[in-house]
Amino acid sequence: MAEEFTIESIDRSGREEVLKLTEDIWEGHDYIPDVIDEWIEDGGFIAGRVDCETVAVAKHTEQRDDVYWLEGLRVQPDHQGEGYGREMIEGHIDLLEEKGYEALRFLTTQDKDPVKKVVSEKGFKVKQSYHYLRLDEDGLRGRKEELEKYKDNIDPVIKENSKKEVKDFVFSSVEIEEYKKEFLASWTCKRINEDLLEKEVEKGNCFSIREDGDVDSLAFFYHYEPYESLSIPFISGSKEGLERLIDRGMVRSIEEDRSRYSIKTASEEIASIAEERGIERSDHGKVLLFEKR
Repeated sequence: MAEEFTIESIDRSGREEVLKLTEDIWEGHDYIPDVIDEWIEDGGFIAGRVDCETVAVAKHTEQRDDVYWLEGLRVQPDHQGEGYGREMIEGHIDLLEEKGYEALRFLTTQDKDPVKKVVSEKGFKVKQSYHYLRLDEDGLRGRKEELEKYKDNIDPVIKENSKKEVKDFVFSSVEIEEYKKEFLASWTCKRINEDLLEKEVEKGNCFSIREDGDVDSLAFFYHYEPYESLSIPFISGSKEGLERLIDRGMVRSIEEDRSRYSIKTASEEIASIAEERGIERSDHGKVLLFEKR
């Protein structure tokens, strides 16, 4: 490893170098090219550099006062295995320690042993683990012929517009404690609070099933454009209601030609229901929420 490793902010002048770094990551499907302009404008987008070359990048975002979300850690493919991932993680944490923070948080999959080892040494703890189930393009295309079967099961699902009833249902659910009050918006966790729930209802992202006028089951659907994906960040209700809501997401993903449909849930029951509906458990294992205070 080269002797001097420095961390610098990424501005417009570093844009093309970052795009070059990410072009072969995840077989060309990295989402950073889709969000790079937003990240540069937002700030907190940093590069690890050696001899004037960008060998790694990462991003931090202040979610609320002194609580930072970490994401986007990438190492240039030609330099992977040379220790720059560790250097970047440690340097990123040092940078935020200089700023001062209440908490640092991020998600990773269970199979990322090198990342888990480094962050554990730096004082991060696993706050919660979530089952990760998904269908990618091939899996969704393979269910097109069965679409009518799924459609038959989603008739009772409606777009929910009652903010009060949604909040009452979510805050009284068993799942809110299982989820540790986290709203799993793709690969970012947001704290579940009244403001978040109200905004999701206003956006038309909440769907429910009602029995005798009352909410029996509900789910939020989150659209993540870089992946052209649809995910369920929170779902709760009766078994039949859960089945119908999960089917609705599958039908929507197929009809909208989405590239991925996914569910992250802390509930083994919900994970099992999703699996019964044909959503597959990820080969990467569970998703882990790490936190350092």
